[in-house]
Amino acid sequence: MKKSQLKKIIKEEISKSLVENEEWNVGDVQSVFKQYLLTRKTLVNAAGNITKLNNLLEKHSNKPQSDTLSSWVPDDHQIWDIMNKMDNFNKGFMAMFPHLNR
Repeated sequence: MKKSQLKKIIKEEISKSLVENEEWNVGDVQSVFKQYLLTRKTLVNAAGNITKLNNLLEKHSNKPQSDTLSSWVPDDHQIWDIMNKMDNFNKGFMAMFPHLNR
């Protein structure tokens, strides 16, 4: 199936679903979901970069001020906590707009 055909099918399915809830239109749903995906990708990249930074600082742990620098870098677990909340958002969003699961 071509990408354009898939987009058309998704738009049609969204339109059908939106009849039930007139407050959302196709563009609203698409822009929110697109922003969610971008946010998730950004968080995954941030977690990876924080891990790399912490690993780099660990290699230089014998140098002056390395402990101070390391203390200023957030723990990548903080990012993963946010990602867990975003996963909950995704589950709720998909429950509200189930046609996106296809």
